[in-house]
Amino acid sequence: MFTKSKYILSAALLGLLVSFAPASQLEAAPVKKASKPFLVQNPGLPHLTMLVKKMWNSEKLALTKKQKKELLQVRKETLRSVMNLKQKIMPLEQTIVQLSQQGASPQKMKKLVDEVARYKAQATMTHLKCIYETKKILTPKQLKTLLHK
Repeated sequence: MFTKSKYILSAALLGLLVSFAPASQLEAAPVKKASKPFLVQNPGLPHLTMLVKKMWNSEKLALTKKQKKELLQVRKETLRSVMNLKQKIMPLEQTIVQLSQQGASPQKMKKLVDEVARYKAQATMTHLKCIYETKKILTPKQLKTLLHK
């Protein structure tokens, strides 16, 4: 956890590094992998419906027809919500990067950052709901099988 003095020291060290770095190194590298729309990243929270999908017809998991129907509904709702939020987050993040590269002040970007944070919080809540609902559908034995695959 950062104390005020550690924060100030970190900021000072970052400032020193930036002051010695050539301008060409200060530009953001092209993003090769899409960022995840969640506040809590893996491995912190499992993507249970993805694990279920991989074991959909597994004899070990032994999903019933009713469970499959319910799990499909949870996955459908989750993906719809997260994809919608991701479409809102990505352009905002790109705008923040561009403004930062152009030398915009943090205060100018604050509303954008707050908006990204709000959407990422919503996506994280969707993820938590998905985990909760999936766990309610699976038996304890199925959940153990799924998580220890």
